[in-house]
Amino acid sequence: MLDDNSNTNSFISSQSSPYRHDEGDNRFVRNHRSNVQSDLIEITEDKLEVILIKHIEKLNIRDSWISPSSMLVAIITAKTTATFNDSFGLSAAVWETIFVLSGIFSAIWLIRNLCLIGINWKSSDLSSLICRIKNSQETTGTKETK
Repeated sequence: MLDDNSNTNSFISSQSSPYRHDEGDNRFVRNHRSNVQSDLIEITEDKLEVILIKHIEKLNIRDSWISPSSMLVAIITAKTTATFNDSFGLSAAVWETIFVLSGIFSAIWLIRNLCLIGINWKSSDLSSLICRIKNSQETTGTKETK
């Protein structure tokens, strides 16, 4: 029984596999391209943590337009459709003024956040994160180390 297993194993290992790349076997492989060269990046854990925290903050800025724009839409809708009445000890004019001032505040908040998004857009993408981790600066296809 041991001889049968050893004969089977030697038979299997002697046959060429269709998945193995032999120099003379071009039946299945038209071109062989190797893309295994890579850069090694060494970085300390605390430095990487600081870089990632800053990057997450910049990513969060990208979504900062949602709250002020939602608030502005709600205030504009309420202002255009509501009739203000005296309630809670405040007159109708005071309620209307509160809504107008809230709308102005929301519009300023939205404009500010849109400006921050525009300023931070390029620095919050993946290639920028990799450059900060590498501590390098990409310029026209060449890499310069700081």
